[in-house]
Amino acid sequence: MVDTGAERAVPRLIGPRMAVGAYFPFDERLLDPSGTRADWSWAMAQWDRVAQARQAVRLLIADQAYSGFDLATQEGQERTSTMHNKFAACRAVEQLVFGYVYGGEGKIPRGNPGERYQDPLNPDRQVACVGDQIDAWHKLYGDQIDGIYVDFGPRDCTDPNKPGSNLVIRSNYRDYVERKCLLYRRDWKHD
Repeated sequence: MVDTGAERAVPRLIGPRMAVGAYFPFDERLLDPSGTRADWSWAMAQWDRVAQARQAVRLLIADQAYSGFDLATQEGQERTSTMHNKFAACRAVEQLVFGYVYGGEGKIPRGNPGERYQDPLNPDRQVACVGDQIDAWHKLYGDQIDGIYVDFGPRDCTDPNKPGSNLVIRSNYRDYVERKCLLYRRDWKHD
C-alpha cells in the first residue's frame, strides 16, 4: 500500500490541464483487429499511463465498474487494493480522482439505501439509486475519491416549464455528494 500521507495529499492547481475519462474496461472485449483484449492487465496498464502523464492531467473520472468490487471475495479485495494504489499514484502527481455515477438525465432519485429504479434511458434494466452509487465509491475508497461525476445528470427534469420536472434534484444530488465528501475529506475547503 502507498504511504497514507501521499493518499491524502490535496492536489494543487498548476497551469492548464486536461480531464480524462478513465473508462478502462476489463470485460475481455476485443479492442482491435490484432486481438488485444480489455482484460484486467490491460486496464491497469492504462491507469499507469495516466499517472505517468503527471500534471498534464488534472481530473480522472473512474469508470463505475471500479466501484462494484465485492469485498466478500478474494478477487474483489485484491482489485480494490490494486485500485487504492492506482488512485494513490494518480493523486501523488496531483491528479484528482472522481467516481462515475449514472444519473439517467437526473431522473434517477438519490433514493434510500437499497432502492433500485427503472433506467429512464434503457427501460429494460434496473439501476441503483444515486445515493447507493455514491456510497459504493466511498465504501471502497474513502478519502481517495476527490469527488463524484454524475453523468447523464439533470437536464429537462429541472426545467419548470416541462411536465414531470423536479426542481430540487440538482441540489439534492449536490448536497448528498458534498456531505459524503466532507465525511471522507476532512481537509476539503468549502466556501
